[in-house]
Amino acid sequence: MKKALENIIYPLLILVFFSCHEDKIIVSGKIENSVNDSLNIYANGLGQKIMVKEGVFNFELDFPEGYYNLKHGNEVMNIYLSGGKIEILFDYENFDESIMFNGDFSNENLFLKEKFLYEEKNSLKSSELFSLDEDEFLNKISEIFDSRNSLIDSYEKRNSALNKDFKQFEKKDLEHRNNYYLLNYESAYSYFKKSKPIIKSNKFNIENNINYLDNELFLNSSYYRSIVVSYFLDMDKINDGEISHFEKLIKSKSEDIKNNISSQAKYFLSTELNNIEGFYDILLSLSSKKKTIEELDEIYNNINNILTGKPSPQFYDYENHAGGSNSLNDFLGKYIYIDVWATWCGPCIREIPSYEAIQKKFKENNISFLSISIDEKDGKVYNYDKWVQYVKENNLSGVHLFADNAWNSEFIKAYNINSIPRYLLLDIDGTIITSDAPRPSDSELSQKIKSLKHINCNEENCII
Repeated sequence: MKKALENIIYPLLILVFFSCHEDKIIVSGKIENSVNDSLNIYANGLGQKIMVKEGVFNFELDFPEGYYNLKHGNEVMNIYLSGGKIEILFDYENFDESIMFNGDFSNENLFLKEKFLYEEKNSLKSSELFSLDEDEFLNKISEIFDSRNSLIDSYEKRNSALNKDFKQFEKKDLEHRNNYYLLNYESAYSYFKKSKPIIKSNKFNIENNINYLDNELFLNSSYYRSIVVSYFLDMDKINDGEISHFEKLIKSKSEDIKNNISSQAKYFLSTELNNIEGFYDILLSLSSKKKTIEELDEIYNNINNILTGKPSPQFYDYENHAGGSNSLNDFLGKYIYIDVWATWCGPCIREIPSYEAIQKKFKENNISFLSISIDEKDGKVYNYDKWVQYVKENNLSGVHLFADNAWNSEFIKAYNINSIPRYLLLDIDGTIITSDAPRPSDSELSQKIKSLKHINCNEENCII
């Protein structure tokens, strides 16, 4: 299955809940050398700001039992909270080593501290791990599994036994960390090495042996969650109209998985899908959240308005870097290739040399090239001034326009643009050829432009 690049890097923090717990959680403690007047405890949409006075804090939380992030200043630690009282003590200037716990589940939190320090000391870059050849890779993940498993046993020998459910989760999470590596190896290796790995072992063939409907495990393990999301949101399948793998999920009682998948999948709805309506109907059936359903409806309705042959949504009075302003109608009469980008977008910047080359190639043809920046007008770093400076200093070709409201510009929203770069191709009369055109670096773009009926027209010889 196809893995998104962000899934290649394994999660460092586990943001999960085991179950609801009726007892309140009393969090107290003291901070030496505190850097501000608060600390934050948060995970999975829940969060609480706790005020700190002269380094001391005391607060009652109405949170479910589970794992959370504790943050003060720039320091973050994974902690476990359950009903009862817990005291947290640390020195901000020596945060990782100094943090201590007293009270309920202090033993488990001290284990998490030890695990964190161990991971920090024995960290391995994903680029190094996934660049190993098959035998070395299998040996390495076996070593990771054994050493982390031994860490649990070693800790219990030196301290009290860990809570049974807590320990079971740690073991399961470790097991799915191993599965996560195996499932991602081929795609990650190909990404880092720019070639496919030679695979002889059947140890990688585990996809059909995993239960993707374990709702509790989905909440408890970030590794398992990543595996499940990648399985259901396999865009190679979905783009081809293969959506039967959702049937068991729809019939299941795994409500958290359903809602998570439907919420994430709304960003994958596009005009390029072979079965847009079928995928949309599945996402509606999965979600029980009113907000998600409303978002799905809006995206789906927008899709119906940006299909091939539909009139393009309009933009009006976008500032032109060269002076003045332009609306979309100013460019009708030629084909229009639009690049939606921003100065903060690395992939956008990497496309610029190819974008410059494609403009040069078709300079004499019947096509205009527009770049629309969605930099924030008053952003702290990447803003209007940065856009003006970047275009000027790099002497960029084509027409450069500045969107009126960044991501919230009506033109951007009408095209369901939620990630960039994004490329659009419009006909000479402003109708849509494709709302998801090939990138400049893709050889398909050149072929697409050459195939346009009136691409070689000019005022003298073009009869439309």
